[in-house]
Amino acid sequence: MAYKIKHISFLLNGERETIRCNRSGLFVFDMKSTSGPRHNSKKLSLSRPLKALEVVRHATVRNCDPVITLSSGDKMRVYLSGDSTHMVVQAQSILEVDDTEVEKRRQQKVKEKAKHEPVNQESYEATTLEGLFEDFPEW
Repeated sequence: MAYKIKHISFLLNGERETIRCNRSGLFVFDMKSTSGPRHNSKKLSLSRPLKALEVVRHATVRNCDPVITLSSGDKMRVYLSGDSTHMVVQAQSILEVDDTEVEKRRQQKVKEKAKHEPVNQESYEATTLEGLFEDFPEW
């Protein structure tokens, strides 16, 4: 059975923070809900969306008892007893399967986009080298 990760939550300063999955299957830290006087938001700032396995291995999330919530409603603790040195094998396999499915979907979209884009012949004609070296008569 293929599991789909709905969101990842972690315990930060006594409260559960949730990282939701976007349409492409990647996870983005919501800075609105994680910024404020409770903690340093610079620890959670990211420049790009992350895959599920990258999120649970993130320095901040790893040490805050992450829990994955599946689309079926099941919840699974990622690390054994919250110890970030022992990842639960079942959770790791679900994370890896989810990441490979996300990557396959991304590659499929790229291929479909490349197939549907028409080739513009005018752009090829505009890139010829004709007239490029007119300034140099010795060439």
